[in-house]
Amino acid sequence: MMNKQEYDRKRHADRYHNDDRFYLRKKLSAMLWRCKTLPYYKGLKIHQEWLDNPDSFIEWALNNGWKRGLEIDRIDSTKGYSPDNCRFVTRKVNARNRQYATTDFEKGTRKCSQCGIVKSLSDFHRGGKAGRRYNCKECNNKKRREERKILSPGAQRQSWLVA
Repeated sequence: MMNKQEYDRKRHADRYHNDDRFYLRKKLSAMLWRCKTLPYYKGLKIHQEWLDNPDSFIEWALNNGWKRGLEIDRIDSTKGYSPDNCRFVTRKVNARNRQYATTDFEKGTRKCSQCGIVKSLSDFHRGGKAGRRYNCKECNNKKRREERKILSPGAQRQSWLVA
């Protein structure tokens, strides 16, 4: 059985951890940690008012659609954390908003990693190797034709004649 002190401490902790302000303060401290620690974020600025007064960040977040389970996202990944550049999105949307992203799902386009041309998603093969290199069907077919040429016995005989 719990004594009164333990009960009060547990009750206070539950109330504190269920508070939205607690989670938003953690979001702000995580932003600050990323900007100070991670190489990719170095040099990015956090809105000065948010640093001086964390309650202003909390008010902004509550007024701009923050809910539990959402992540803070910089709309332009080259700019810092400010009210005009931040929004709250799901993890899936946040993962798509990368500086090096080759796929734009809203427009239905993808950049071919071989020829560098932006084409429709239907111009690419489904699936493929893991990673972020996508070759369009045209470049993929060219690559296969070149591989077949190298591996064919006729091409090997011809190379002996030339040498």
